[in-house]
Amino acid sequence: YQRRVHGGGSVCRVTIHGMVDVRAGAVRIEECNVSRGFDGVRVHRDAAPTILNNAIHGAQQGGDGIYFAEGAGGLAEGNELYGHRVNAVHLNNASATVRENRIRDCPYGVYFRKAATGTVERNTIGPVGSFGIYITSCSRPSVLSNTIRDCGVHGLMVSGSGGGTVQDNIITGSMSIKRGCWPSLGNNQIHQRRHRFGHFLLYSAKVGSLVEPLPDLLSPNPSSSRNIHRHVRLACL
Repeated sequence: YQRRVHGGGSVCRVTIHGMVDVRAGAVRIEECNVSRGFDGVRVHRDAAPTILNNAIHGAQQGGDGIYFAEGAGGLAEGNELYGHRVNAVHLNNASATVRENRIRDCPYGVYFRKAATGTVERNTIGPVGSFGIYITSCSRPSVLSNTIRDCGVHGLMVSGSGGGTVQDNIITGSMSIKRGCWPSLGNNQIHQRRHRFGHFLLYSAKVGSLVEPLPDLLSPNPSSSRNIHRHVRLACL
């Protein structure tokens, strides 16, 4: 089953076994239960929906909970996104706001690619299989005040000339910024987990930017104080 939506109007408080396909306009999708579609919600060029307080789960073919196609926009706020085959939210050369969602049980949380922009803020992400937030191929989002934990690889990955602003996030685990990526960093906290003692603060980068290409930046081994000091210095230029 696929529900296509054009123009304005709203889809509220319904259960949909299939995909919501937003072709145009500023439709509102609110308090729905969307499951087992190709994607959960697919947003096409020039559409800008408000996707608010829904449970979106179980997309297995395309595999994205919310997919913003090239030229699409909109707002995804307050949603429960889980159990998708690939990404909870995928922005492909799109610009959207992803705010206060709860994301879990997917390989990837929020994925920006092909010069995608927008804002991802105040989301709770984890557990996920690989990356909590993944920024690549010249994307430049603002990543603000998210709580990211229990990621299989990194809480935050920036690669492929990715950039943007990364500020006020709390990441339990690690982050990786690859060579040639220049995100602006500020006031992020990275915590590593120790099996015997729980969490401890690895570093807090309160100010600064990556102002020139640097070697790959990766959360260090917590057992090496030399690596910890080097990491803080690179993150706070």
